[in-house]
Amino acid sequence: MSKPGVIRKLDEAVINRIAAGEVIQRPSNALKEMIENSLDAKSSDIQINVHGGGLKLLQIQDNGTGIRKEDLEILCERFTTSKLEKFEDLSCIATYGFRGEALASISHIAHLTIKTKTAEDKCAFKASYADSRLLEQPKPCAGNQGTQITVEDLFYNVATRRKTLKSSSEEFAKLADMVGRYAIHNARVGFSLRKQGESMAVIRTPPNSSIVDNIRSIYGNAVSKEILEVEEVDQVLGVKLKGEKREIRLTSVLELRQSVENELHLGLRETVKNSTFVGCVSFKRAMIQHETKLYLCNTGKLCEEMLYQIMLYDFGNFGALKFTNSMPLYDLARMALDCEECGWKETDGTKEEIATIVVDHLVTRAAMLDDYFSMQIDGEGNLKSIPYLVDKFCPDMSGLPIYILRLTTEVEWDNERECFKTFCRETAKFYSELFTRDDVDDDILENATFQFEDSPKDSLEWLLCDSNDQGFQIMTDDEILESVVDQQQGDEEDNDETGEGTEDETGEETEDERVPTHGGVFTCFENALKWMEQQPECGGVQPLAVKRDLVVQKRVASSKQCTLLEMLQVK
Repeated sequence: MSKPGVIRKLDEAVINRIAAGEVIQRPSNALKEMIENSLDAKSSDIQINVHGGGLKLLQIQDNGTGIRKEDLEILCERFTTSKLEKFEDLSCIATYGFRGEALASISHIAHLTIKTKTAEDKCAFKASYADSRLLEQPKPCAGNQGTQITVEDLFYNVATRRKTLKSSSEEFAKLADMVGRYAIHNARVGFSLRKQGESMAVIRTPPNSSIVDNIRSIYGNAVSKEILEVEEVDQVLGVKLKGEKREIRLTSVLELRQSVENELHLGLRETVKNSTFVGCVSFKRAMIQHETKLYLCNTGKLCEEMLYQIMLYDFGNFGALKFTNSMPLYDLARMALDCEECGWKETDGTKEEIATIVVDHLVTRAAMLDDYFSMQIDGEGNLKSIPYLVDKFCPDMSGLPIYILRLTTEVEWDNERECFKTFCRETAKFYSELFTRDDVDDDILENATFQFEDSPKDSLEWLLCDSNDQGFQIMTDDEILESVVDQQQGDEEDNDETGEGTEDETGEETEDERVPTHGGVFTCFENALKWMEQQPECGGVQPLAVKRDLVVQKRVASSKQCTLLEMLQVK
């Protein structure tokens, strides 16, 4: 029968080596501790030399405050620090380190040498350590202000740890990544990382640089061009944690949602959901394909309806688009009143009086607007944020003044249900305004003289399917052929070539012959446009560039439309 083992107290040296292995697991951990010591010492320049991936040599030199000669004796003992005196200090500590374990841990698993000089000292002092103890009294030497820490033969006495480490090149890559991160987050400090014996630094950032410049220096121009700067003020930064969306139980909101669901058109939803984007015809129209049919979409109406439904179904859970500088509601209202669109007349009152009413009206409802719609308005009448409805989409801010004015004049504030409905509608109109501007398509038509011979319609007018009553208008293959290809021939005698079908033995048109393939339709479409280019009225200008999978309006093309249509398909 086996006997129980004898419990013994571990040797102090073994305990310290085990503890050191928990703090320092690889060279990058040791470098992290040393960089943070240099930053806490208010250094403005940190130089790092490495050999063997940091296992043979890891040296850091800074120009910080240095270490007093009197402190060198206990410098590498555990729990010795200049950053903490009592437990309560933890609540206001503003340094990277505070426990005093880093140098102690390194001294147990490497040969550690420190050279340091303060501003008051006439010379520097050099000291060596092993197992947290000072090996001999510090010796005076030449040196600049600051501290130089040299770590040699890391893990020389912990063979198992050394075997787990990979190649020196991989360890150096981790060191470079570590230095790069600290350089970006501490742009005021200059960093230099080089391999011992090499003249060129792998990483070099100048003191008092900027975060963007350091990102460019470390990661290159391609990365720096894609970054987005975000500004915040620590004193007023609030964090709200949400495990899940807030559930809305307001009867009025539930009724509005039910109203939308009652009017749901399954066929239209299926068409939009499973459509393929073809291209933009104009700001207001885009072409999509569903199965074998082509559709012209009134993107303005589709987007407005989509955004209205987002307002209802995300009610009370919006993010916020915050302005860098608050927008005075009074100034916005005055700007709106100066626009012809608002229809202001002298009988309505002075613009100053109306602007004041707008401010008072919205400020008194600021709490509700913030709670339900993330529209923040301060007590001084400044607009600080608007709802964030769709990821990565910002509305056209030129419409903000009219939007603010209409929130006062068009929203039914006296009835809860109508208030939410009209507020959501006005917000949806504002966010979709870019795609509902009447002047855009009108401008295209005014400047387009492209007409087919003997055509009763302007070709672009037909392409735009200018219907204000439909957000969506179908174009079957037959309609394309009738409106485009027939005119291409310019002669009724050639209509047989337009794909209008042939009769079989029974005298009836067959489906395949009457409705050509999708590819055939685009071929006819291209031919029609080529014919149109040759007409005197066209002046040799091609209004549309048509390919099999792309229709792009050369005069006006909006990439944002593509994004919104993609979102429509997701919805």
